[in-house]
Formats: sequence, structure tokens, C-alpha cells
Amino acid sequence: MSRFLGQSVRGVQRIVDQPIELEVGIRPALDRGETRMVVMADELVISDTAA
Repeated sequence: MSRFLGQSVRGVQRIVDQPIELEVGIRPALDRGETRMVVMADELVISDTAA
């Protein structure tokens, strides 16, 4: 995840679990890709979707 250090955040989208309308995370769009930060079973899960 260190490749994201120093990048500007271009936008942020909420991640919502549709059936129960619960916000479960965020998806920040960065200069060179994006990442997803989601809370699952009391754990923070970060996934990298860089381009």
C-alpha cells in the first residue's frame, strides 16, 4: 500500500450494503488507482485496485 503515499485523493465513494442500507466502507479514488476500505466482522479489510 506504500505506493499510495503522497498521492492526492480525487474523490471518495461510500460502500453500502444494499439489503440493509448499512454503510460498510469507503472507496477513495487516488491519482494512480483506488483502494477499498471495508469493515467485515469487526476487521478492517483494505484492498488495492490500482491501475
